[in-house]
Amino acid sequence: MPGQNEFETADLALAMERNYITGFRFLSGINKAVFFDDDSMTGFWSGYDASWMNAVFRIDGSSARLDQLIDEALARFSDVPLGWRVGPLTEQPARVHQKLAEVGLTHCESSPGLVLKSGDCLVPAAEPSDFEVRMVSSPQEVKDWLCPYSRGFEIAADIVKHFEIYMLSRLNQGPFEAWFVGYLKGAPVTSASYLADSAVTMIYNVATVAESRRLGCARWTVEKAIEHAWQKFGLPIGLYASQSGLSVYQKMGFEHLNKVEVYRRL
Repeated sequence: MPGQNEFETADLALAMERNYITGFRFLSGINKAVFFDDDSMTGFWSGYDASWMNAVFRIDGSSARLDQLIDEALARFSDVPLGWRVGPLTEQPARVHQKLAEVGLTHCESSPGLVLKSGDCLVPAAEPSDFEVRMVSSPQEVKDWLCPYSRGFEIAADIVKHFEIYMLSRLNQGPFEAWFVGYLKGAPVTSASYLADSAVTMIYNVATVAESRRLGCARWTVEKAIEHAWQKFGLPIGLYASQSGLSVYQKMGFEHLNKVEVYRRL
């Protein structure tokens, strides 16, 4: 029989994906964005034809209706790019991998899922000089947050506007979501956010403007977000790392938990 830690690890991996889905649910309702959810799949359509990829999450891996469900999802988003996640919510990943390849989706990336199981596991770094982190609490700070987020990820203007509307609508409205912006010599250079849901707090939207990278600013911003979330909720901290950020998070104390494979119709 698996030990208790193995059960906890499996539950945490599922919680991280469900937290990710909750984030998409919150983003729906703006610019004709649509969130749909049933016993088999969860999906999010952004409302933009190309600049924001749709996301489909497989939540029932039974092979009986697999072909039908994939065909229905492809038909639903017939005219726009499509993204499909294969991760801990997918009960038969090998079967899903095979079907997605057969219908022409391309495997594009693997996102390592990392976890910090307690606040004591965090390995802090020295704060960069002339640098401070603020939690976003005003419309001006929303704009400041969007600057490194949009520049760091090279986000299209319509998506930036989507996030601005979303953030303003939720600003200071609830305790489970927060955004953080890092200022270097007074200029906004880093962004990060967290969402506490499904028994885990997830870190999202970590970005740094190109000219301020490799100075420790992003790490310090994430640390502040973690410290704030841990004090409020005491939940494990999870995130999905880019390959470029993986070593930084590991130095912070994050441990590898699982990975999510992403397929796209380009």
